[in-house]
Amino acid sequence: MSAAAAVHYTIKQNAPPPLALAPHIRHGIIVFAAVKHSVCAVFFAAQAFIMLTLSPTVLNDIHVYAPFVAAATCGVLAILHVVVLVQFHRQLTTKRSTTVASSSTLVMSVRDLWRSPSSRWCRSYCSTWHLWTRVQKALPRDTLVLVFNGIQLASQSYQVILIASTVVDVWFVAVYSVVVLLHCCVAPLIFYSRHSQLKLLFLELTNSLFTFCLTCVFPLVGVVVPSLTFLLVDPNLHYDPTWSTSVALFSRVIVVTSPADYVTKVVMNIGTLLSLRKLGHMLAQSVPHLKLRHHQNIALGGSDKSIALIKLSTVCGHRRVSRPRRQHACFLVVCVVWGIALVILLVRAWFFRTNCPVTCVAQSIPIFDLTCRCKYVHVNCHAIGNESLDVAAALDPTQLGHDLLYVQLSRCILLDGIPSASLAAQPRLEKISIHFTNMTTWTGTLPPIVNQVVVRQSLLTAVPDILLHDFPPRLRSLIFEACPLQSLPAGIETEWQSLYQLMLVNTSLTHIPSVVLALHQLTDLNLGFNRMGGTGSNDSQSSVSFSMLTNLTNLIELDLSATDLTDGPWTLTATHFTLDLRLNPIFAVPSAVESTLLTNRRILLDGTTFCNASTHPSYCHTPSTCAPNCLTTMVGNHLCDLACFNAECNYDNADCDAYGFTRP
Repeated sequence: MSAAAAVHYTIKQNAPPPLALAPHIRHGIIVFAAVKHSVCAVFFAAQAFIMLTLSPTVLNDIHVYAPFVAAATCGVLAILHVVVLVQFHRQLTTKRSTTVASSSTLVMSVRDLWRSPSSRWCRSYCSTWHLWTRVQKALPRDTLVLVFNGIQLASQSYQVILIASTVVDVWFVAVYSVVVLLHCCVAPLIFYSRHSQLKLLFLELTNSLFTFCLTCVFPLVGVVVPSLTFLLVDPNLHYDPTWSTSVALFSRVIVVTSPADYVTKVVMNIGTLLSLRKLGHMLAQSVPHLKLRHHQNIALGGSDKSIALIKLSTVCGHRRVSRPRRQHACFLVVCVVWGIALVILLVRAWFFRTNCPVTCVAQSIPIFDLTCRCKYVHVNCHAIGNESLDVAAALDPTQLGHDLLYVQLSRCILLDGIPSASLAAQPRLEKISIHFTNMTTWTGTLPPIVNQVVVRQSLLTAVPDILLHDFPPRLRSLIFEACPLQSLPAGIETEWQSLYQLMLVNTSLTHIPSVVLALHQLTDLNLGFNRMGGTGSNDSQSSVSFSMLTNLTNLIELDLSATDLTDGPWTLTATHFTLDLRLNPIFAVPSAVESTLLTNRRILLDGTTFCNASTHPSYCHTPSTCAPNCLTTMVGNHLCDLACFNAECNYDNADCDAYGFTRP
């Protein structure tokens, strides 16, 4: 093509020349795009893996909607990020290797690049791309960008409303809202600019940055960091009500919990992907600023006319720009008005809402509701100064709202347990924890979605009536500790089939209840600190129970610490199984037991006669206790253990402070 023809072609098409970027700006954008693609791919792959491997109990707890569909969607998004990252790298390397370009290539528009052969190979595998191409041809580019940004902002606004009504961490709600507000105001202002090339570049860059923060960075900080702390630093964090409430609610705004939530999350994640893809196209089309200034002659064949071509195309592409259309102004006004309205709603929700009672430990701040929306309440009658406090009044839904997730009562005169009417007023209640009370009975019906009940340090002599009938189908964890139950009622196994965790610690058991042997879904069984006695293999009463425990094929943890066993149930040992035999008078370990089970801490023998009588540094951890009946692992485990509340055990590392126990 001659220079004159090229000039004519350029004027006719009115297409901009390649965008000239300073090298450090171009490299910075490239690094950002690569990091974002990599982080998003890892994040979505991890989400898919977690949702496919989590137990149904956990999936129910965090309210995952259609787990398989959600996992498949995350897997597809992870693959797409990898594909686009590879394509992005190929585009950049191809651009660097081709230093001599024709004039038609230099003036190619972004819309033409979408139809280029370099990207056609990816779209050929999906008919959706063909539909997208037809839409691109039918609608102006600016209209498509307006519609796409409007859908993104609507989805992000929906997520702000959802997060504000769910999450209890104010910092997360504030930061998330600020980013959405910035996106709501900055993106339309950039789009209103007359500089078409820079407008598109900065629009895609800001969209990529905002969506990256909202879809990947904030979820990583909000859930992954606490989860890593739980996995690597403190495995007992799940006993902390504040932590478990926060993480559970965080998880529910990250995973898909409803069809509407699925649509908005998919829109936001696809927006992240497309913003990066278009940003990569623009970078591949651009040239370094110095190259455009000093090497124009080489790029277009070395003639003076080619330099004139660049100048003329610069005039056409940079100076001859059309005025922003009326639709641009309308879009700007709508976004700014919505941003201002969102600011007003957030300020109103944060500073002008009804105060929750002092017993409310964690609350959400819904945007459209100014009443108290407590998520976790701890009624400590001793701390309030009234141990005869009316529990029903303390749990009044007119003061706390109807969104309670976690209820904890401690040090109250509670002979008959929590009133059934108070429980029925909280349809979203999932966890109930009762500590240090004189409860002897408990009647009524539990809410249908309760998944955990904990009763510690009570006067119960039998399983309360509320747990004998209308057992919630989602109840997975049942914990009794320091309650003289002595036994479990016969026939209760029919009601308790949903249990995955059963802990009967220090409940005056003399043998393993036969009921336990019929709970085939159990993964965690704790019978510690019950004086059952026997050998675990030869005792006439215990041997039947221990041998039948092998039928619990899902069991992965069995705690028989401090149960007066003189010999262990060695037939239960396996590489995937943890057997806790600490503080038992066990004299020896049979030679048939693999030593790796001892060194890998699959069998725990700390404080046994076997460990105390000889030196086995790889088998036994010493000291095993800091006070009678207080294992060192019980100190600082986020549970108040009175046996550890002494100077020798550092007063349980402040675990009892929340209950108002005073140190001497």
